[in-house]
Amino acid sequence: MFMPEPSRADSLLDAAGEAATGENELDWILLNCADRTEADLVILAYRSFGFPSYNVIASAGDGRLLGTALARVADIPLSSSPLFRRWAEPPLVWLDADGGPIGGILHMGLQSMAERQLALIAVYRRESALAADRIMQVAERLHPFFSGYFRLWQLHRGDSKRIAGLESALNLSQLATLILDAAGEVIFANPQALRLLDARDGLRRKGRSIAAIALPDAVALQVAIDHVLAQHSPRPRAEPRKSPLLRLTRPDGRRPLVATILPVDHAPGERTDPAVIVYALVPDGDLRAMLEPVCKLHHLSPVETRLVVELASGLTLDEAAERLHVKPQTARSYLKQIFVKTDTNRQAELVRVMLSSLLHISAEAEPLANSDL
Repeated sequence: MFMPEPSRADSLLDAAGEAATGENELDWILLNCADRTEADLVILAYRSFGFPSYNVIASAGDGRLLGTALARVADIPLSSSPLFRRWAEPPLVWLDADGGPIGGILHMGLQSMAERQLALIAVYRRESALAADRIMQVAERLHPFFSGYFRLWQLHRGDSKRIAGLESALNLSQLATLILDAAGEVIFANPQALRLLDARDGLRRKGRSIAAIALPDAVALQVAIDHVLAQHSPRPRAEPRKSPLLRLTRPDGRRPLVATILPVDHAPGERTDPAVIVYALVPDGDLRAMLEPVCKLHHLSPVETRLVVELASGLTLDEAAERLHVKPQTARSYLKQIFVKTDTNRQAELVRVMLSSLLHISAEAEPLANSDL
């Protein structure tokens, strides 16, 4: 098999890179494949191991030839086991005319992945198939490019689907979620986070990054982000990672946001890689309904549950006591009982335990020094 001619392959690769910035990259590649192989129709299709029928991913050219072409290439045998990832026939197969409108078919086997085998199928009308030898020579030169390209295309397609699924999960979450890159700039914000930023509700935009609306909180948030970013630098393996936990003041005296800042699992390799996750709980919703199942697991009484909810929403113990219409000393007595039932020793630790079911707060999460949590 011949390697692609440098001038032809390089120009095709460069052009594909330019087309990748648009929405029609695949269509562009198929049209260029049709042009280079002089085909009347080009089909990108796959079939699963053990199944002869092809499933069309995309095509370019005369669609009237599609059904007949797929029926013809179904006879080309493939490896019956997914362990081998190979074609039973050579990657390039020419099928002659069968008396119908098709004069010939070029079957270009591509590398297989994820239990599937891809193929580029170039279809020729009777009058277009006279130069079969020349077409095969061109295909031999282009096959390495298309094989490598579509391998990368499959990887990218799989990654895109996974990213779309993860993004959907984050968008459906009730938590405001932001992801920052290694420079501290926002690369993702779910709808809940965007609403906070647009309304300047505890958080605001600061260029391409974020900041708290109150100056002391803004300083604390920036310190927390810098602290998490620094955790990606080399450090002793046994040293635990810390996840800052803090309250962010909101306008009009509303309950503060409860936020935690965490590092991503893998250190960023480049400036634009994900590095920091920011979760923010908005206590405007029915926080009691969300926390009650957790409180029941710890066998807390109704009044203890109410106290936990008030503390988790960001109130101090005295403020919570006032809201519950009890004396601060009574609230402290309730809190001691809660500590025993939840196996905690501090109010901040209690809040972390309670919110761990709603926020991704690791066991090392701790309030900043200037936080009331």
